[in-house]
Amino acid sequence: MWLMIFLKNIETQPHLLDTIIQKRIVGEYTYIMAIGLSRALISDSPRDYNQFCGKFKWDEDEEMTIGYFSNQHDPEEWIHKCIEDEIDDEEFFPLEEQDSAIIKEMSSHIWNEYITHIEDTNDRVIKSNYIEKLEEHINGAAKNYYEVNPPKGFFWTDDWNDEIVHFISCVKDIWGLDYHLPNSFT
Repeated sequence: MWLMIFLKNIETQPHLLDTIIQKRIVGEYTYIMAIGLSRALISDSPRDYNQFCGKFKWDEDEEMTIGYFSNQHDPEEWIHKCIEDEIDDEEFFPLEEQDSAIIKEMSSHIWNEYITHIEDTNDRVIKSNYIEKLEEHINGAAKNYYEVNPPKGFFWTDDWNDEIVHFISCVKDIWGLDYHLPNSFT
């Protein structure tokens, strides 16, 4: 199972989740699942989290992305189809059996490994073994922007790359989460 993770905490409350993005490549498709603070967040209490799940691929010329997405991290169907930033929401698109299995596995991985949900406050809490990693600075050879200027509050797996995720996270009508990957990540 090849799962790439990008994790960010809330700077002033390091145990609380700002954004988690999980990416998995299966054949020609890239599956993306994310939970993060809402783009429309007005106050810190109660926190409002948005969700995202999608499946995308490059077109034949590798010039644009084509895919399906939903504003839930574990949808029962795709609510939208998109080609680049053009969105078709005229109809629902059923999940294929393989999509359901992949999404279930990804969702389970996020909740079992990285975060938990506190019902009373609606907070998403980062599991303790990752809080320490979020506080570390990375040493060694620079591979990307975050390793040149290592901030606290970010963690990503060694195999993380932002291909497709960067574009999707910057299209506000698709993403819906407050945090998006900066241009200088790669």
